[in-house]
Amino acid sequence: MTNDNNHSGILVKQARLVLPRLEKITPDSPWAHKASGCRGSLIRMVEFQEESSGSRTNAGDLSNQLNDGDLIVLRNALERSFDILEGAAAERLR
Repeated sequence: MTNDNNHSGILVKQARLVLPRLEKITPDSPWAHKASGCRGSLIRMVEFQEESSGSRTNAGDLSNQLNDGDLIVLRNALERSFDILEGAAAERLR
């Protein structure tokens, strides 16, 4: 169980790191609309966890509130976010 808590803590920290990067995708990019949807999912998950724990400072504390369904949603949103960031970066390099 400790391993699952560590893994979920990493996912929460990744979500917090990805959010500002998704915000930086230019609005005229075809990736912007997709980024907006992923940002919304990630924000909802992080805010839900913050409200559940009553703490906004430690991601490790937030991870204790995640159930299996939340972990799946968070993991899928992060994977999609990474795909969007890769696509937006590749477009920008063209």
